[in-house]
Amino acid sequence: MKYLVLSLLLFCLFSCDQLGDSQDELSKTEIKKIPGKYYGSLACPDGGALRTTIILAKNKTYTADYYNWNTNSNRSEKGNWKIVGDTMIVIRNIWGASAYFKIYPEYELREMNSKGKEIPHELSKGLKRSTAGNKL
Repeated sequence: MKYLVLSLLLFCLFSCDQLGDSQDELSKTEIKKIPGKYYGSLACPDGGALRTTIILAKNKTYTADYYNWNTNSNRSEKGNWKIVGDTMIVIRNIWGASAYFKIYPEYELREMNSKGKEIPHELSKGLKRSTAGNKL
């Protein structure tokens, strides 16, 4: 009887621990779905918003295009991306500057600081994954 109770207790402990982790971690299937085209608006340092398109390629490179509403100007960049931790993407451009995004359900990206905290801004709506069938 002792062994049965001990076995059940250990089973419950490990089951609860695995359940808690699975809610935040990305499965291998979900990671394969991350590459694609994301679009939306992000906060701009001058207080406005940037219309943003980021394409994350399967080979872990990216291209980004930004349009600044306040200055009516465009900017593009290229670089690499990687997954850090369970649900964060870091993009690093060719000049070494990094940006951080958290992956939310339905493949929405929201801008984060380097400590994993969301950057609050009323004009930043995050980036949504394009539903068009891009094969990158």
